[in-house]
Amino acid sequence: MKWINFTEKSKLVLSMATSRLINSFRNPSLLTYSNILCIKDDEIGDMCYSLHVFEMLRKQYPEAKITLLCKSYCLPLVSADPAFNSIITKWDDANERYDLIVDLKVSWKSLRKALTIWPKARLDRGTVRFTDAFQHQYPHEAETNFKVVAPVISALNQSKIPVMTIRLEEQLQAEQFISKNNLHQFALFHISARRELRKWPLENYLYIAEYLHKEKNLDIVFVGGPDETADVNNAISKLTFKAFSSAGQLSLAALAGLMKSAALFIGNESGPLHIAAIMKLPCIGLYGPGPQIVFYPIGEKSKFIHHVLPCNPCDQIHCIHPELPCIKRITVEEVKSKIAELYI
Repeated sequence: MKWINFTEKSKLVLSMATSRLINSFRNPSLLTYSNILCIKDDEIGDMCYSLHVFEMLRKQYPEAKITLLCKSYCLPLVSADPAFNSIITKWDDANERYDLIVDLKVSWKSLRKALTIWPKARLDRGTVRFTDAFQHQYPHEAETNFKVVAPVISALNQSKIPVMTIRLEEQLQAEQFISKNNLHQFALFHISARRELRKWPLENYLYIAEYLHKEKNLDIVFVGGPDETADVNNAISKLTFKAFSSAGQLSLAALAGLMKSAALFIGNESGPLHIAAIMKLPCIGLYGPGPQIVFYPIGEKSKFIHHVLPCNPCDQIHCIHPELPCIKRITVEEVKSKIAELYI
């Protein structure tokens, strides 16, 4: 866990200690639960790789009330999920007498909540991460989340494959976008990322867009949120053919619906990449300073390119190779090779 600072490591240790104290070394699988709180106050990609956890809990405890606490911008990913009776986005709203807390995102707030509520049992990410690190294991995020709830899930209910549920109206929104723009075979591009060091150069994306349009007869659709519209419009203006933008036009759930009809997704390490992966869309993830394995796109149709340097992982802000950061070492020929592997 060398990419985790001292404060984060301290939270993991305290989380493990809190669970041991609450559980009093009892076996959580032998207890009964009627009111479960799942905490995933996290980012889009993290939420994507937690969806199977909620499905398992619902199958294991079909009569229980299950509440999810998450960030407001993740709501479209889970609002149609049949696992939940309630979804909240404010900590103050988590005020019931929960008898099981599943903490998939350890924070000071989640630790205080557990100690305040004092449920029958608590399952937490900190225990799993600390145990894996001690054994020098750094599995994929989907595997880590599975391990959190594994102690209470029977073998018949176990799953490691996240599945996203989409409402009919959001699927229709995606289909209307396809119809309005007269799209047939098309590829989705996401050119943005939260950190500059995670962005593949725009000129490379433009080269691949031209290649896919000319050689594979694919339309190109740039995706993103409202704050990415300007970057998308700039990219489209530099192409020699007509491309399309869904930036700011589709919710995350409608974007997932759009992915059902797409032929390919190419993008930086980001939320849309992980949505594409769990939607089983052939995708190519372009990775820079992030850690290995943990957030690679999941699934048989998912490919990635990651030049792992000795300095990996880093803080994703300060680069010791500013003249050629790792994300810029990815070549257009490597991306074309991955496209060929996907038979596009």
